[in-house]
Amino acid sequence: RGLKWLTVLSKQHIKDMQSAKAANDARDMQAKTLKGFKSLLKRRFGSIPAAWRKCLDCSGDGKVSKTEFFAGCRAVGYSGDVQKLWDELDADGSGVISLAELDPAAGKAIAEF
Repeated sequence: RGLKWLTVLSKQHIKDMQSAKAANDARDMQAKTLKGFKSLLKRRFGSIPAAWRKCLDCSGDGKVSKTEFFAGCRAVGYSGDVQKLWDELDADGSGVISLAELDPAAGKAIAEF
């Protein structure tokens, strides 16, 4: 009887959390461009270098192969054309991408470190 307010509050909190999750999922579904991909990485990992280290360059060799990249895109929830994204990032056609190709400022900062 005296705890009815707690039940009501808990139900409202659950609804609020579900709404926030749905809004976040909707934003992630909109990631279909390079700009959207970078925003998705920042939202999920806090920064592009963190996403590079934790999700894309899993082998830690400083470069990401096409296979690693496609797997990373799937893992992070990118819903756009992954091949188009790859082609945009691998502009030099080397078959691998570096952090500098994904985030030139971060790549430069790490190279100068």
